[in-house]
Amino acid sequence: MLSDKPPIAYLDKVRTVLSQHGIKTKIIAQARSDSQYLEITNKNLQKRKVGKIRIGDHPERSRYGYRWQIRTDIQEVYPSMEKGHIQFFFPPSQIDHMAKMILKFRCSDWYD
Repeated sequence: MLSDKPPIAYLDKVRTVLSQHGIKTKIIAQARSDSQYLEITNKNLQKRKVGKIRIGDHPERSRYGYRWQIRTDIQEVYPSMEKGHIQFFFPPSQIDHMAKMILKFRCSDWYD
């Protein structure tokens, strides 16, 4: 089922679940569209180029390419290479799954 809650309604939950997995974040932006943007601040994860997180209810603008996205308008987890690098999309029900994938992610696994 698609969520009728705005992206900001998930911000605290996302940060709490990530924190439970040892993933530290800081809010870097809040768009007029209500999309929320987080940076992962763990040095070890930054070195692995895990990327940033977007929480939104619509596709992002074409010039952006956040690696991790919680999307309230989708029902299934899926990856995409549409923007020239790997991106992962999750419905709000899969935040825990996203956290586990972030911890396992290595940018070099996706690129030669």
